[in-house]
Amino acid sequence: MIIDIHKGHAKIVKNNLVQFFDLGLLNDNTWLAGGALRSALTGAEISDYDMFFRSLLDAARVEVELESLGAETVFKCPQGKLTTMKYKGMKIQLITEFFYQDMNHLIDTFDITACRFATDGKVMFTKYSAIRDTYNKKINLHRVDFPVATMKRVAKYAAKGYKLTSKAATFFVELVYNRGVDGKELDTRIYID
Repeated sequence: MIIDIHKGHAKIVKNNLVQFFDLGLLNDNTWLAGGALRSALTGAEISDYDMFFRSLLDAARVEVELESLGAETVFKCPQGKLTTMKYKGMKIQLITEFFYQDMNHLIDTFDITACRFATDGKVMFTKYSAIRDTYNKKINLHRVDFPVATMKRVAKYAAKGYKLTSKAATFFVELVYNRGVDGKELDTRIYID
C-alpha cells in the first residue's frame, strides 16, 4: 500500500516528523522506516529515527550531511552495521547491516507487523496489517529471521501496551521449534532429569 503523506489523514505522519523531514535526508535511496513512523501515525513519542539505505555510499552521504549540520556520533558499531548520531535532541540510527532495492523490499524484512512502515519523505509504503495492528496495539509477526532480537522487540512493545496475539506466539514457537535459532532443526528429544 502506497500512501501520499501530504494528503488526507496521512498528513499527521508528516506533521509529527517535520523536524526530521526538514533535515532533507530522505530520497529514492535513503529511507526512514519502522517505529518512528508507527509513533508518528498515532502521535506517540518518537524514541529514535531508523534510517535504511540502498547502498553503503548512500549511508555514508547521510552521515557526512549530518556531521556537516553539527550532529555528534555517539556510537559506531565495530562491524560497521550501525551508526548512532544525535542532533537537536533526535537520536538518528544509520542501519547498514543490509541494503535494500526499494521501500517495499525493506518493509518485507520487518518482523513485527506494526513496524512495517517506510518513507522517502513523499510517500509511505506500508501494509494494511501494519496500520490495523498499530491502532489495535497488537503484536503480530510477519517473519522471524533473528529470534532473539524479535523476542526482545516483542517485550519492548508489550511494555508499550501492545498485546501479543495467540497466532503470533504460536508462529514464533513453531518457527523456533522447527528451525532452531541457528537455522538447524532442534533436537526434539525429551530431557529427563
